[in-house]
Amino acid sequence: LGMVTAVQQTTARGGPVIGNALKSIFTRIQRTETLDQLERLGFTVRSLDGSTRPAIAILSELAKKIDTLTAAQKASTTELIGGVFQSTLKKLLWQT
Repeated sequence: LGMVTAVQQTTARGGPVIGNALKSIFTRIQRTETLDQLERLGFTVRSLDGSTRPAIAILSELAKKIDTLTAAQKASTTELIGGVFQSTLKKLLWQT
């Protein structure tokens, strides 16, 4: 509920749009291709035991470090996680 509220304040989108965006983001961030790309960029996506870290933890780290990426890296990473038409992730990450 807190996440939806925060997204709504940041993006001015409604509940159904936010729900669909979050569903897409959480589905995509679990994909091997996405995890591998984030890892290549220096993000910690796996725990010491090799299991995938929680999506919220990965997104939080990405939000903190998004400004360290080049414009091309930002674009490809947010597209990989959020999809071509998914502006919600970009707004959230780039406004933190």
